[in-house]
Amino acid sequence: MDSEQLIEKWMKHSTLQKTSQKQYKIQVRLFFKQYKKLSISNVNEFLRRGQGDNRSYTRKYAITNLLKFMRSTQLLTQDDYFKYAEDIKLIPYKIKKRKASRTLKLADLEHLIKNTKDPKLKLILMIGFDTAARIRAILKLRHTDIREYQGKKALFMREKGQKTALKIITDATYRHLKKYTKANNKFKYILIDSNVISMEILDDAYYENWLVLRRTSKNILGEEISFHWVRRGAGVYWYEKTNHNIVFVQELLGHDSPSTTSVYLQLGGEQVREKMKKEDRSW
Repeated sequence: MDSEQLIEKWMKHSTLQKTSQKQYKIQVRLFFKQYKKLSISNVNEFLRRGQGDNRSYTRKYAITNLLKFMRSTQLLTQDDYFKYAEDIKLIPYKIKKRKASRTLKLADLEHLIKNTKDPKLKLILMIGFDTAARIRAILKLRHTDIREYQGKKALFMREKGQKTALKIITDATYRHLKKYTKANNKFKYILIDSNVISMEILDDAYYENWLVLRRTSKNILGEEISFHWVRRGAGVYWYEKTNHNIVFVQELLGHDSPSTTSVYLQLGGEQVREKMKKEDRSW
């Protein structure tokens, strides 16, 4: 069995999430490209060479997961597996430091929307700020999910954990949505050219639109942003507009706990300084 056949067999029986599968496959393919043969010395060298890489954590667990699969399918003996496992335990790995959470201000979002020429990205950003929904929930929208609630247009959204919600959108967003769907009505889904949905299709659509957002925001705002900035920005915007009503924002973001919402509402240093500049005291 060659390395590619091994990888495909491994993935076929894997219970990993699709995103993890992709990351693990990349690391294992890289290993076999560099070493051709699986051995303790090669695995040791591969992992140690990756110590300076932010993905060393993923690299280590990709190899470990592959070895577990090989043991379970008797492609590797129990004794050999433990030899690998003991050796891997001794290799430290670097966990990537997460960047400080950021939010996108409404003024910056309006500037981005006004200047982008991509109608799909424009629509995603509009819906994202109106609903504060996760990008995957937005991508799963179907033409039949456009509803009406007490005279206002709304979207029926499928959120994380099988939750559903009816979320109102502004008139400006609906006008753009109507224009977009009129020109793009061949498929069941509004933002994905498909009549069926799967994790793989969703992952590919997310990645494709994420690249467009990074490139567009870099050109217009001077920095690369993510869709999560928009969601967080909507949370902070409504928190301030509702006079710090955390229960309202919790419902908007779809959080189970207000403690999770409070993390979203932490202000960055620049925002704190801007607010403090306007403060005054009688003492």
